[in-house]
Amino acid sequence: MPFLECNGCYGQYTRSVARHEACDVHIQCVQLEGERQSNPLQHAIAVQQAAADEITARIFRTAIHLFLRYRPFIDHKHLVLLQNDNGASMGDRLHSRMTASRMLE
Repeated sequence: MPFLECNGCYGQYTRSVARHEACDVHIQCVQLEGERQSNPLQHAIAVQQAAADEITARIFRTAIHLFLRYRPFIDHKHLVLLQNDNGASMGDRLHSRMTASRMLE
């Protein structure tokens, strides 16, 4: 859980700051933030990899959309370009019809 946010404690302990600081989630957040600051390169790589994984998931969902609607995979590139034009970040890889068919093999 490298991207844990410390907001789970506030609903339980609104009366006391001391109780919040003793909360397990808060302690874990402080430890993770210390690790993140001690190794910024590893954190930057993890953030980039998470973004690349999200783009790949979007491409995969587009291929599944075509497959479930019995559409030809030649439409894959056009749908990806349409999503790009509409503001969704679709990256610059995995846009071909061959890639779409290989994803679903």
